[in-house]
This record gives sequence, C-alpha cells and structure tokens, in this order.
Amino acid sequence: MNTTDIHDILNDEKAWLESHPSMQPWDEGCRRVVTLLEDCLRRYSKMVRERAVGAADVDRSVYLARLWECLGYHWRDALAFSPSDGQISASQVAEWIAAGRGYRRGGQLGGDPLRDMVLAVAMVGKDQRAPRVFEEDYHAFACGLAAKIHRQLAVDPDCWWNDLLDHLAGYSGGAARLDRFSGRCALRNWLGTVVWNFLRRWRLASGESPEIDDIPGPSPLPNESLDHFAEIVRLAVATLSPRERLMLALVYVDGLKKNEAAAMLGLHPAQVTRSLEKALPRLENAIREIAATRLNKEACTGVFEDLRGNPPMFAARLREALEEGREQP
Repeated sequence: MNTTDIHDILNDEKAWLESHPSMQPWDEGCRRVVTLLEDCLRRYSKMVRERAVGAADVDRSVYLARLWECLGYHWRDALAFSPSDGQISASQVAEWIAAGRGYRRGGQLGGDPLRDMVLAVAMVGKDQRAPRVFEEDYHAFACGLAAKIHRQLAVDPDCWWNDLLDHLAGYSGGAARLDRFSGRCALRNWLGTVVWNFLRRWRLASGESPEIDDIPGPSPLPNESLDHFAEIVRLAVATLSPRERLMLALVYVDGLKKNEAAAMLGLHPAQVTRSLEKALPRLENAIREIAATRLNKEACTGVFEDLRGNPPMFAARLREALEEGREQP
C-alpha cells in the first residue's frame, strides 16, 4: 500500500466496497469500518503492547492500515466463498477470523490474524512488551523447528533467538521480515517457513551449516507467500489461451513428452515446442505483473525470495493452477 491513511485506503477500494449494504451511505460506512478497526487496535494493544494506543499515537495510522489489509482480504474472501448472498459485514468477518476461521481451504487460520497483526507492527515499532509476548507465543514453536534441523540448534536456542528477532523486526536497522506479514493466515502459520529458512541457513558454532534443503515430513506451513503465489499464478494462467493452458498441463502436470502431447492435440511436435517457447515467458511476465499490482513492494519481494528458497513447494502450486486451468481447445 502506498499510503497509511485509512480513509485514503478505503477510497482506493471503493469499487468493491461501495456496493455492500453496510457501506451505504459511503461516508457513514467508512466511519463504521474505521471504528471497527480502532476497536480492534485498542483491544489487541492491551494484549501485546506496552501501552494502549491513543489518538495521539504516532503509529496509529500504520496499525489501522495493516489491520485493514488483513480484514479487507478476509472480507473479500467472505463475499466470494461464504453462502451469505453478499450480506456478511466487516464486523462479522472480524469475529469469524478472530476465532481462527477463514473462508477458504478448510478455513483454519492457525490463530487470530488481527491480534497477530498488532503484535507484528508492535515488534517492528520496537514496543518494549511485544518481544516478551512474541517469545511466550513462539519460542517453543521455533525450538521445535530447530530440533528438526539440527540437534545443536535445539540444545542452545540462545545462540540464535535474538538474531531471529532481529531478522523479523529489523532492530539493528535491516529490513524487517514482519513488514511482509499481511494476515492472510495467523502468525504461527506464516512463521513456519520464515523461521525454518532462517535456521537452516544458520551457521553452527563449528562454522558449519545445517545443510537442510527442504522441510521434512509434514511441512509446518501453510505459508502466506504460497497463498499469495497460488492466487497470482491462477490469474496469470487465465491470461493464456485454452490451447496453451492444455499444452502446459499435458507437459508439466501430466509429464508427457512434447511429441506425445502433440499426438494428443493433433499437432506437429515442432508446433508444441514453439507454442511452449512463447507461452512460458508470457506466463512468467504475467505472474510478475500481477504480483506487482496486487502486492506492495515488500510483500512482492518476499514472495519471490521465498520462491527461490523453496522452489518445490511453489512448483506444486503452479502445477495446481495449470491443472485447474486445463481446458479442451
């Protein structure tokens, strides 16, 4: 988002918000949404911050903007995936996700993303209480991941814990990874991959790396970057022609050789090769263009960093999107 003024943000999203009954008339609807966000901020600040937020809080606009990023995403999901005939309100969505329930993919968020958003912003804002709350919530979880990577990491978590906090909150002046958290799931789920990738690159006291490439067994995901990527790639696949989608699915999902795909389509193998040579760059460009328009710069960068760090999991999402987009020409 390019602004933290909540009224400007709501006006930017007027195209989908304005038609909702709870947003009419527009100015009153916006006031109701802002009041809801302020109530969330006050309630969650008491849980995770050193002091409750007030009207004079210099970070108030940041908190409200980030809370809306979370609530707005789940409200759009509610309107798209719940049998509510478009009547579900923002306050109903807030209650639903506060209970750890979402509107897609089984609806398990792993916790309250609104509360977690306030904690994430407080961490980056160097609130004095937030790191203590974060440690109470996630230290044991991080140690559990460390034990799966290397015994030494689990035996001596003090050697990496403070550096992990710095990686997440940017205390030493570097980029704060928590700035990329947008509340599509709860923080625990989002942290799974972030902590895993941090620890598997950690240098042990011996100077060696744990040298683990992939998450073993059941993954500690879902990862928010995977959710972002899955949504973006579905839109990108839809920009291709039905024949291109089918070719890609046959070759990259079904694993057919190009001459086998050509035989199924009644084409010369050279035609399939040429079509794929054109379709793949177009798909890649579409993914990057859609990502740039739907995500802020930090989130977009984070998605592609995660993609490079764990390509097999992202490849699985790409195959799923190709399978969903498969159509007969």
